[in-house]
Amino acid sequence: MLKKIALVVLVVSLAGCYQVGIETGKPRGASHEMRAHMFLYGLTGSTVNAPCDDIARVETERGFVDLLLFFLTSGLYSPASVTVTCAAAPPATAGR
Repeated sequence: MLKKIALVVLVVSLAGCYQVGIETGKPRGASHEMRAHMFLYGLTGSTVNAPCDDIARVETERGFVDLLLFFLTSGLYSPASVTVTCAAAPPATAGR
């Protein structure tokens, strides 16, 4: 049993964190952080509703605790942090 625990700790400590981001090229505005709770190796789970209509960037990140939960549940639970950055409103132009 002790060898199993040591192996899990080794795998989790070597796994590290990772993040994935998608840029749309639009100017950035306000950022909003949310949690996504996924199950069955991330194949199913909650959806994240964007707080705005126009999006500039979406970033998904899994930290140490997220990966630890993933390994401890053998992939049944796979949480992640999602940051949605809304596009900035275009500057107002003066009327003529």
